[in-house]
Amino acid sequence: MKVWKLFAIGFGVIACASLLMLNSCGGSSDFSRAYLDKYVELETETTLKAHAMKPGLSVYVDFSDGMNAAYGSQLSQDALRKVINVFTGVDQKASFFSLADSKITPLELSQTQIYNEIMSAKNYTKPMAPIEETLKTIVEKSQPALLITDFEEYNGGVIQQQNYAKDYFINWLKKGYYITFYKIDYKEGSKPKHLYFTVFDSPSNSLASTVENALMPFIGNGMERFVLAGRDYSYDIATDYPSSTKGGSYHNSNGEDIVSAVYEDGKSEAYYAYSGNFRDPEAAKNRSNFATLNTLYGPFIQYYPLGDNFENIISNISATQEEGVEPGDKFTHLLSKVYVNFSVQDGFIIKSVKAQILDFSSAMSHFIAKHEEQSEEEATIGIPADMPASKEVLDMFEASITPAKVPQLKGNGWYEILFDFDPRFKGAIPASMQDERDLLKADIVIAEAVPNTEGLSEFFSWPGNNSLEQSVLNTLNDPDINPKGSVVITYFLKVI
Repeated sequence: MKVWKLFAIGFGVIACASLLMLNSCGGSSDFSRAYLDKYVELETETTLKAHAMKPGLSVYVDFSDGMNAAYGSQLSQDALRKVINVFTGVDQKASFFSLADSKITPLELSQTQIYNEIMSAKNYTKPMAPIEETLKTIVEKSQPALLITDFEEYNGGVIQQQNYAKDYFINWLKKGYYITFYKIDYKEGSKPKHLYFTVFDSPSNSLASTVENALMPFIGNGMERFVLAGRDYSYDIATDYPSSTKGGSYHNSNGEDIVSAVYEDGKSEAYYAYSGNFRDPEAAKNRSNFATLNTLYGPFIQYYPLGDNFENIISNISATQEEGVEPGDKFTHLLSKVYVNFSVQDGFIIKSVKAQILDFSSAMSHFIAKHEEQSEEEATIGIPADMPASKEVLDMFEASITPAKVPQLKGNGWYEILFDFDPRFKGAIPASMQDERDLLKADIVIAEAVPNTEGLSEFFSWPGNNSLEQSVLNTLNDPDINPKGSVVITYFLKVI
């Protein structure tokens, strides 16, 4: 049966792969994964620097007279106490500001005095907290910030009905940051309103998680949460790979990749999942199956050195789908078992993904040449500014998502990312590739994302004031905020 021949072919390919990059195996001698490692490292550093927040942490508290009603319930008092306790203390470096009388006033007090000042109802006596001016300050400072307010902005003694917060939300999200709203309902007399603990943060900072931990006992118990994110949001990612040295390529019931023969010995030229862009690099390096990870900015990047050519890989796929092949050995997908939770943000419904493929060989060759030119005394150069454009490769691969019903994955909204050959591809390389052994860069991007408007009114408006709702809605409808085109996963593929 053909499938048994496949086992022999696979082991032969793996033996050849042990001589990776040597001409005797028909490989390219001018490429080593070390160059790709360096490229990814530099690209990650560049991205992180571009999104870096300025040092400091600010807490803005609405001290206007209307807030007495907002803090009147036991829930709001307990939540306020929990949050303020987190940020007041000898080791905390937060700067506190009161918002009232149309002024942003620093609270230049001891930590204990700040706590007492915020928790005392007698201090909420002045009118008009300058919410719009505070939002402007937060965006300009580019620091993590916590804003505690009802978002009622007054203009000439009248509540501002225009969506005054929209531009500040959009500008914050365009920086690559995100906003988390925690809402508590309350009544001012008989009028229903909302109190918000609003966190302005980025994936690389910890303010959001600090506030989340403080408010966790209240979420779902009178407090609701809404995460407003843009194009650069960091989705939760999990994998179910066979081991730390094996990725998402097909493996049979014995754990062997007899289809694409990906080199998997864990050495310098083998499969690799880059983790430099994760919040916790050590946890990323030692990740266990289904352990949830977050990329800070940009995609989850992996490298797959293929030990067989494309035509043979397609033949191998056919062989593992023949009648008589055991169910555990049948081919499913070229690359799979990586899961993304798109519901960790609330603003968009992610409907589909697609594969965008580039022939990255010319760019990598240029990168290698530039680095080979530098002397040992020179400081390491970055990514060259004159990197040549990569040609798009069409009709070769496709990507899709399918809901993941996996008990080990915590929470809802998980999808498995599936990566396969395009049905039109039969093994002959596309015209945009120069050689079958070209380095390919396969980006899995969000193909369609629509604003999630369900529940917006209930969360962000109340009778007589829909300004905040309209600010959020118009933010979601801004094309610069929609995550369509954002890269979630990048696969580098190379026939050895």
